[in-house]
Amino acid sequence: MNEEKKVPFKWEYGEETISLQLGMYANNQRLYIGMITHTEDGAEPFADMTVNLPGYSLDPGEAFISGDISKDLLRFIKENKLGKVLPYQVQSGYGKYSAVAFDLEKLKVFDPKGVAEFREEWNLPDKKPVKKKNRQNSRRYSLMQDWNRLEEYAVKIKHLLTMEQPILSSDENAIELLQGKVDHLKERQERMKAVNKVIRMKDTEKGDLLLGDMGYTDEEIAKFREPDLCGRVGFPAYELQNNNANIKRIESRIKHLQVAKDKGTTESENEICRVVENAEAMRIQLFFDGKPEDNVRDILKKNGFKWSPKNTCWQRQLTNSGRWACDRALKEIRELKTA
Repeated sequence: MNEEKKVPFKWEYGEETISLQLGMYANNQRLYIGMITHTEDGAEPFADMTVNLPGYSLDPGEAFISGDISKDLLRFIKENKLGKVLPYQVQSGYGKYSAVAFDLEKLKVFDPKGVAEFREEWNLPDKKPVKKKNRQNSRRYSLMQDWNRLEEYAVKIKHLLTMEQPILSSDENAIELLQGKVDHLKERQERMKAVNKVIRMKDTEKGDLLLGDMGYTDEEIAKFREPDLCGRVGFPAYELQNNNANIKRIESRIKHLQVAKDKGTTESENEICRVVENAEAMRIQLFFDGKPEDNVRDILKKNGFKWSPKNTCWQRQLTNSGRWACDRALKEIRELKTA
């Protein structure tokens, strides 16, 4: 029996040694890929590489990539040459998902049995076709892009109807709104931890009573106890990690906003323009005497500045990156004028 292939997987929290497990989703037999982590204590489920999205057409061997750690997953797929990232994304809910055409021959070295069962289900040959129908694929990608745009419009309309708009830094109540979001995420984090603790109790009857006291229905409790394709029950570890990462990200944003608000609006003059750090609008703004020349405007655009007709200035978000971009743009303009 061949030894299970294990490879390193790098992500934002470090590096894991993982293997891959193939399967199929029960409702449509699409390709499922799970990741198993291997430590000194043994093997355990780590994360889902793929996600099953309704309403989209895929060829056998193609799958959407899970949005939880998608950047790390796509990098891993490319580094290990597991498949080709397709030239489109789709939107489902609030997330965007990339699609990958997986190379079953590459996946075979990880899970030969899983690949064989998948090929049998879809009546696929042992080797992939030599040539694809390029015009057919191009048409399918075009239709997918059209569907994606419609989905984006639907989400925007939903935001307007439910008032679930993104929290803008320029909002006068941005700090309070972000703090409310952090409080909600922290409450969710503690609730997920509490659910997992109860799920692991040996006395399941007592555990179900405790979950009921927490407000969960019988159906929700049964779903918590039902293992997923990787054998996980309750909330998976990656969901807690992602939620915690969001808490830290928003807290960092609150800290940055608070520093800017406390400092207030400042401005300075130089031989090129007037620079305003607008704490109310959370924008760094450049005011010129008249319309800048074409090559100056090119420098501003290259450094992320956009023309604001409302404020009659060139501006971008007031962040450390924005300050650095401002210094760089002014330096390039000086060099241009002295050349």
